[in-house]
Amino acid sequence: MEDWISLYLSRNEILDQSALFARPEWINRLLTVIEKLLKNNDMLPAQILMDEFAFEQVLTGKPVEAGLDAIFLGKQALLKYILNEAKDEMAVFASLPTADMVFNRLATVYFQSFLEQAQKQSVRTGGLLSAAEANPVPTTYAGLEVHSVLKDMVLTLMNSIQASQAFVYLKGKNEDNFYPFFSLGPLTVMDKQAFNTQLVNIDDAKWLGSLFIEQEPLQISAQEAVQVPLNLFHTLEITSALLLPISTQNQHLGFMVFIKGKEDGEKFLSDQVQLAHTISHSMALALENELLYEEKKKRLAETDGLRQITFALLQKLNLEEVLEIVCKEALRLTAAQASSVYLLHDENWLHLAHHEGELGGPSQKWLAVEGSQQGFAARQKKPVVENITSSGNTETFLLAVPLHINNETMGILDVVKKHYSFSNDDVRIIKLFAAQATIAIENARLYQQGEQLAVWQERQRLARNLHDSVNQAVFGITLYAKAALRHLDTGKYDKLKQNLLDLTDTAKESLAEMRMLVHELNPPMIEQRGLKAAIESRLKTVEERVGVRCHFQADDHLEIPLYVEEELYRIVQEALNNILKHSNAKEITISIHQRDRKVTLSIQDNGVGFDVERKMKIEGYVGLKSMQERAANIDAVLTMTSQLGCGTTISVEVEI
Repeated sequence: MEDWISLYLSRNEILDQSALFARPEWINRLLTVIEKLLKNNDMLPAQILMDEFAFEQVLTGKPVEAGLDAIFLGKQALLKYILNEAKDEMAVFASLPTADMVFNRLATVYFQSFLEQAQKQSVRTGGLLSAAEANPVPTTYAGLEVHSVLKDMVLTLMNSIQASQAFVYLKGKNEDNFYPFFSLGPLTVMDKQAFNTQLVNIDDAKWLGSLFIEQEPLQISAQEAVQVPLNLFHTLEITSALLLPISTQNQHLGFMVFIKGKEDGEKFLSDQVQLAHTISHSMALALENELLYEEKKKRLAETDGLRQITFALLQKLNLEEVLEIVCKEALRLTAAQASSVYLLHDENWLHLAHHEGELGGPSQKWLAVEGSQQGFAARQKKPVVENITSSGNTETFLLAVPLHINNETMGILDVVKKHYSFSNDDVRIIKLFAAQATIAIENARLYQQGEQLAVWQERQRLARNLHDSVNQAVFGITLYAKAALRHLDTGKYDKLKQNLLDLTDTAKESLAEMRMLVHELNPPMIEQRGLKAAIESRLKTVEERVGVRCHFQADDHLEIPLYVEEELYRIVQEALNNILKHSNAKEITISIHQRDRKVTLSIQDNGVGFDVERKMKIEGYVGLKSMQERAANIDAVLTMTSQLGCGTTISVEVEI
């Protein structure tokens, strides 16, 4: 918490406008308030602190937006701190909604307190707020979100400036259209329909462009309203309308419309306009924070979605269960209405293996590879995004991604939306997801088809390695990169250099893990190439490529039964995996010798070494147990010797 406060206080704009965070005693009280909110949802300390803060703000003549800006900037600082500094990604995922709720509550309580204090002190900017008591803002919310806060702010503001109705439009992400968000006040069915059915495009509305360019409120009379093409002006009886931009320096987020009816007076007073303008600025900052929060939450949701697929890999699920998880996760990650998995039946046909969601029409059980968008994605081995005009002139948007393993396409994962298209983020995450889904589906097929138990166990181990090593390494790379950007912005070049060095080391480790996993996906065929060639292939493919010096010695003519060769190779493979993961070795020596009916295998490294007895006693050392089990399968004797700082030697002796 102290680190967050330090980050918070480094924001000069907060110090310039807020008395709350410029004095240590206020900081300590704020920490107490947040602690009580987090532990037992105690709102009383928050109410008292915000009342005192609002009282001081009113007396010093500061506008209400100064306090709101400070609160929402504090939320932004805390979210950045959680996302950049937290070590446990699941703790991050759990912390974000809680942090969001706390600051939204503080903002709501402060806003109400400011209005009440302004009225009591008869301050010019608060003397217009008498109507606010008719609909006071609640001081306690359950599961509060920013949009709920905004709605309450607009309701209180509408009463404060004596407006009959209020309308809020918000901009769609990566779009130029403003969509109806909510309306307040007495409305007829025709009024609601006029509001809810109209989208406003910023290019088509010159009056809206002027509103955002000048960043000033626009007040129009009933006669002037006909020049503004908003449908609601044609159904409402108005005397005056006030339009305000909801925008920051970075982006235009929406706009608000307040209406005065015949009983509300001729026009909005200048003080009413100024109050509405200041509140609209704070609303914009709150929405911008919400967008940041949602984006970070989406990234964490992506990680969680990929974890679900890894979980499927670790479980003994049948194919139908795996396909159900794949389709449901695809829907969640892309906010689509339907998702399907088609498996390649032969070179000409795709067969529907599973489907989730409904689009109002029957799903096609079979798709021709030639002539379908899914088939095109399968042939090209690339994602396909297509807008298809279906019956009733309804636009349906399709995203199809190939499922391929070992460069061979096994099927297609597609997701479908109505009314709005897929973004570049959708394509990016579904490609990452499809890679995990392919492994899950392939493993489930092996399990369902009754493949050899040894094959399934190796795939399970691969899934665990994928989750424990590569997935975490990639997440670590992301954290180091974010930290480096932060230090670059603040000019801390020594820390920036260290972040980059850490990032490089993590990337190298991840690359080594990936090469190891890829090699395990495609192990050499022992029965065709023999034990010697298989070990040489592994050393060249993995160890030598990551910079480990390898020495391999083997007798020219080895006469070893196939089942013994397979177990010896798996022992070598497990040993090499452990060396790469734990030993930090720079050199490896492997030898295989045969004397009459006795075969001796030796694996040595010059790594950091470890206490073998302690490892077996405390941690069980799964890798060593696996090698011992394989040795027992062929009646071999396996021994391991190691000392800290002196490397490790594994020896296997077997009579054939």
